Amino acid sequence: MHVGHPTAIASEEVKFFKMLCYGAFPCIAEATLSSFYIGRGKTNFVFLLSLLAVITNIILDYCLIFGHFGFPELGITGAALATKYIFNYRLRNLWCFNYVKKE
Repeated sequence: MHVGHPTAIASEEVKFFKMLCYGAFPCIAEATLSSFYIGRGKTNFVFLLSLLAVITNIILDYCLIFGHFGFPELGITGAALATKYIFNYRLRNLWCFNYVKKE
């Protein structure tokens, strides 16, 4: 048992965490760019991007965990994949905002 969790749940937690480790760079880079724009007062864009990312993550989680709308049923791996996709999505949009939005 890890931290009091049953072995079956702990093995799923390890699967989820290993998948997220592969998405660590986009997560850190996205947090850095978000902080940069918030520090510069560009909070509206960061807020709207975060809101859209949360909604998209909920939809992707539903599709990838349970296998709806033609997606494969992946369980906890699907949840991790959806989260990794959202990290990349936010990073890409924050990076593009740097080139599109000029003062």
